[in-house]
Amino acid sequence: MSVSRPERAAAAVRELLLALGEDPDRPEFRATPERVAEHFIASFAGQGRSLTAVIGEPIAISDGESGELVALTGIPFRSTCEHHLLPFDGLAHVYYAPQRSIVGFSRIAALVEAASLRPQLQERLGEQIAGAIMSILKPRGVVVRLEARHACVASRAPTAAASRAVTVALRGTMPPAASYAFQP
Repeated sequence: MSVSRPERAAAAVRELLLALGEDPDRPEFRATPERVAEHFIASFAGQGRSLTAVIGEPIAISDGESGELVALTGIPFRSTCEHHLLPFDGLAHVYYAPQRSIVGFSRIAALVEAASLRPQLQERLGEQIAGAIMSILKPRGVVVRLEARHACVASRAPTAAASRAVTVALRGTMPPAASYAFQP
């Protein structure tokens, strides 16, 4: 796990303000470097964290005990775009077809949260979640659908501010019931 350095981060924000022609000693900016550093340290808290460790130990099941499909939908998440260091946030929908094990729903939500607390791309976020589930639970298949609004889109293309980016990570083989994963 990476170690945050709040003083170094605050000094970098102060330097950024100077580079932009601002006076970081102005009363309005006095606490800004520390506030921005604190924000980014919290936003990147998942950096270096093992996603498979977040899931924990799977629960063994008998054939057919869990049904054909397990889903946890509408999981709120917030992450940071690594291209612009601006936030994107939305909902994650996670579906998997159990084979020999399941995991508690709270562990899936914790996985989404841990994976989102690092700078990255939305496409990679879905792949990381799907990969961790495949690695630990070894299901027949997994689908992770993410829909998010991106601050970089809103700031660079204001007419598209309300748009949502949708990505789908699919691993393995899913039963027909998984078609629900692709519904808006």
